[in-house]
Amino acid sequence: MSYLKTSFQRVLTVTIISILFLGIVDIIGIPIWNTESVNLYGKIFWTFAYSIAIAISIVYYILAKDKSEAIAIFITFLILLKFGLQDLSFYIFKNILQGVQIDASMPHLYEHWSIGGVAKIMGLSTVTPISLVVSVSVGIGITYFVVKWLKGI
Repeated sequence: MSYLKTSFQRVLTVTIISILFLGIVDIIGIPIWNTESVNLYGKIFWTFAYSIAIAISIVYYILAKDKSEAIAIFITFLILLKFGLQDLSFYIFKNILQGVQIDASMPHLYEHWSIGGVAKIMGLSTVTPISLVVSVSVGIGITYFVVKWLKGI
């Protein structure tokens, strides 16, 4: 693959795969959602997620000695996470692994500033699979320009 020529591109790919992996981790955590430990699960899950982003960025910086690329890796993780890549992977993997159809309505994501914001801009009263895909696409677009800018520093 010509895309994966540099270490930076390989690490960006690992970063994206780690977000997809979080979708699977979230599926495994479903039984905890229905217990009183749901708040604890959320704290552990998000601590784990952000720890992955920090670890990947720090390891890259130690190996490559490039601050702007290490920051770009961390920001890529955050943007794609905040614009719903983990949520989208959760629903896709849940469908693949458990045969559960993707929900037509995802009201729990509607108050999220980016995912719900895209749905609101689209004139929807809830997050739908289409608005989630659009949100992820917006995140990918923003990531592209942020990474391009940071690579230029």
